Amino acid sequence: MTVVRRIADDVAVLDGGRVVEHGNVVDLVSEPGSYVGSTLLPQTDQAEQLKPSVSGHDVVAEVVLVGFAAVGALLPEASNRFGIDLSILGGGLTRLGDTPVAKFRVGLTGEGSESALKWMIERDAHVRRAPAKVEVAA
Repeated sequence: MTVVRRIADDVAVLDGGRVVEHGNVVDLVSEPGSYVGSTLLPQTDQAEQLKPSVSGHDVVAEVVLVGFAAVGALLPEASNRFGIDLSILGGGLTRLGDTPVAKFRVGLTGEGSESALKWMIERDAHVRRAPAKVEVAA
């Protein structure tokens, strides 16, 4: 995968001789459930730990950011613009060719949390939001 990360523009994933995923590397890493994304991007904790009830935040989400401007400024700008506390709970940064790509698990606290997520999505962040409440079966 180091070669894919450094030089590949497009990739195909084979499983049992069948193509199960193919396309532009940067596009694939942004798709939820992508094998390429799960292999090339920094890992965050298990989905179970995405739940706000576990983290103590109002909202918890995985956010994938692509490009210099997004990686460097989008999260702090969302925090300032919407008056929320935004914590990086896991993840990191990598490069796909010359393009920086980050995957973070973030916790947002404050009334503007939902608006901040929507604003990030409008600016091409790829967001997978955790469930708001955890239901416990009796």
